[in-house]
Amino acid sequence: MLSTKDVGVIADDVLRAAFGQRGYKSVDTTFEEDFDGVEIIQLRARFAAPLEDSRALIAANATIRARIAAQGDSRFVFLSQMTPRPAEEEGEEEDEDEAATGIATR
Repeated sequence: MLSTKDVGVIADDVLRAAFGQRGYKSVDTTFEEDFDGVEIIQLRARFAAPLEDSRALIAANATIRARIAAQGDSRFVFLSQMTPRPAEEEGEEEDEDEAATGIATR
């Protein structure tokens, strides 16, 4: 299985190519357990503003998943789009300065 660093490099390459001109900043990579106790790959991509078309994010997640699978790693990939919380929502949740939208591929 790939390391968080290896997965992060793959994800960053794909996301930067797809969204570098549309506000992509960075990606955080962690490995977590799903509700069945199976390890999954959690990617949190940070953007300056929400993407207007989620189809591009779905396509990027599929590309990331395919590149990871090509390296022999069959884990489930969950990609969240993290964006700054709108000013009117700030302070609604403690320690939450970003809003998330998730996309998953198997």
